[in-house]
This record gives sequence, structure tokens and C-alpha cells, in this order.
Amino acid sequence: MTSYQQNHIQTPQLDQLSCSDDAFASARDHLSPVSDVSSNWAGFSPERPKTPIEIEDTAVDDLPPFNDTSSENDEIPAPSVRDESGKRLTWDTLDLAFQALQLFAKEHGFAVKMSTSKKKAGSKFMQYVNCVHGGQRNMTNVPTPERQRRSKSLIREEPCSFRVCLKKEKETHRWILDLVHRSHNHAAADRPKVYAVHRRNARKNEPRIIQQLNGDYEANIQAKQSWHSIRRTHPEVGITLKDVKNERFKYATLLDGGLPAIQAMIRDMRDTYIHQEVLDEHGHLIHLLFANPTSLHLLCRYPFAVGIDCTYKTNRHGLYLCQIIGMTARNTSFIIGQAFLSSEDTEAYEIVLRWLKNLYTKAGLKAPLCLSTDRAGGLLAALKVV
Repeated sequence: MTSYQQNHIQTPQLDQLSCSDDAFASARDHLSPVSDVSSNWAGFSPERPKTPIEIEDTAVDDLPPFNDTSSENDEIPAPSVRDESGKRLTWDTLDLAFQALQLFAKEHGFAVKMSTSKKKAGSKFMQYVNCVHGGQRNMTNVPTPERQRRSKSLIREEPCSFRVCLKKEKETHRWILDLVHRSHNHAAADRPKVYAVHRRNARKNEPRIIQQLNGDYEANIQAKQSWHSIRRTHPEVGITLKDVKNERFKYATLLDGGLPAIQAMIRDMRDTYIHQEVLDEHGHLIHLLFANPTSLHLLCRYPFAVGIDCTYKTNRHGLYLCQIIGMTARNTSFIIGQAFLSSEDTEAYEIVLRWLKNLYTKAGLKAPLCLSTDRAGGLLAALKVV
């Protein structure tokens, strides 16, 4: 049998219900902060810990405007490098220069993105900017015809050649604009809302939209309902359902502190749930068992009948969700505890049953009179052992 390593986190005023078996030492005797699990995490989540995303309301007002200096035959004009008096347009920072260029692109039906840059002594002094329809199409060694899935990138089969360069002057340390290639190979968009960057900037200029989306997420309102609400209250923003989902993901990442979902869940369980993690010899989380204190109080009143069953495909990690159900005198059910299991074998069920047995023992309860199952092979074998 595989050897397991038990990590426990402080239980909320119910340590008398915690496990004390040899395989499950008391949560009071072996306190370990959730950071111990997070620092050596090698478990289910394929994600890497992300840094928290800060949603900033960046103003783009009072920027030097671009003037249209192209001929009337050009469908998309090129930005001017000088103002009406003939002076060279300059900006204090690279961000201000790029924002001014993005505003010009929005007014003329296209969008831009940052491309390659050059640095000297760790400081950036040159930044190339392309049209969003330009640049390298596929960052892969596999030729395009051989790709099984076609990219949804905005880059065209013939990438747009529009390209400008933002440079930092040595004397004044201000940023100037130089045109590298001024023409586009596509027509201007009828509406700037077709570009995600313009929709994103519009949301930043309307903090109430972000606040409403975050509030809807906390209230467990579905993304589609939130999307319809935003479209009615702010029709000028042109938000899409994908935009709503992206903003919800950003906010969820903020709430999780950049941790993967399971690590964030364990952190949040510290003060509200009685729970236990089971790790293998490599530090991988293989089982997670948890119970709400309110449910355990119900168990003390109705310990006579228990049902155990596993559901499938309840999460993206493919874990089994084991439900431990109790029955009341009114023939209603309540959840005693739950467990995420990496497998449905005998060893996993032994861990669940031993954990449930210890809950009964610590609460001074007799064994249940009835235990209902779906005759799963691993569970039946574990019942004979435990």
C-alpha cells in the first residue's frame, strides 16, 4: 500500500471531532499553515501561480493628438510626427506615447500592439509598434497547412505592414515617433468595438462596469446574465460575452491571490471547515476531505443512516467527488462531509471510511445502523477492512 503523508490545518472550535488515528493524527497536534502545501505544490492544477492582477483606471486624457497627414486616397491615414505648428510631437513616457497612438488608431478604425524593443543598460530606448493585423502569424515550427487547429489570431494570411517606432531621445529623455511603414493592407473597421483592446480600454474608463461585473461574480450570477445587464446599461461600450468571462477570471485570480484553484480553496477552508489533505511521498495532493461544522452538529442528532457515493466529471481535474450523506427523522438528507479523490480504489475508500469513523468516535457516537452504497467494488472491499 502506498505510504501517505498527512497534513492538517487548524479546525474551527471542533477539534474534538478531528481525526486521531495513527494514519490521521490530531489537527491540533500537527498544525501546518496552508503555505506549507502551497510552497511545495506539485499537484492537480496545471496552472502556475500567477501574480495578482491589478485593475487600474488609467486616464488617457490630455495626450498630444495625432494629425492626419495622409492623402485623401488613403483609406487609413498615417499618424503625424509633428503638430500643427511644425514641432515634433513628444511624450514623457512610453506608456503615454503608446496610449496616444492607440487613440489615433481607434479614431481611424484599427488597433495597434507592441512588437519588438531594444534596451540599453536594462532600460528600454526603442519600441516598435505594429498593427494588430501584422506581425508573425504562428509562433511555431509547424507549417500552417499542417496545423490541425487553425489559429483565431487577428493576423492575416498576408500580415499588415503598418509599423512605427517609438524612440527615446538622448538629450531630453522624451519619446518621439518615427514612421517605418505607414500603409495598411486592409480597410478600416466600421466600429472600433470589434477590437478587444478598444473594448478593454472603454471598460477601464467606466469603473462602474468593472464594479458591476465583480459584484455579479460574488453574487454567483451567471456570466450570460451579467453580459445582458451590461449591454442594457452601457450600450456604448460594446462588451462581449468573452469580455465578461475574462473580467470574471481576472477578479477570481485577485481573490485567489494568484494561487491555483485547489490551493486557494485549502487556504479559504482554514477557518471555516474541518478538513484534511492526503499527500503522497512526492508531495502531490491525492485526496482532500472536508466537512462543515454545521453538518457535524446535525450528524450528532441523526447518526443512524449514512449514504456514500461518488460523482464524476465535477471539475476540470477529473477528480471524483465523494459525497457522505446523512438522513434526518423527517426523511430529508444533509451532507456530512465530502472528499475529492484522485482514484476510486480500495485505498481511497479506506481513507474516507477511516476519516468518517474517527468523526463518529470523537463525537461519542455509535456506528451507523445503516450504510447505503451503490455496491462499488472499492467501497465494498474497504468496508470489510474498516
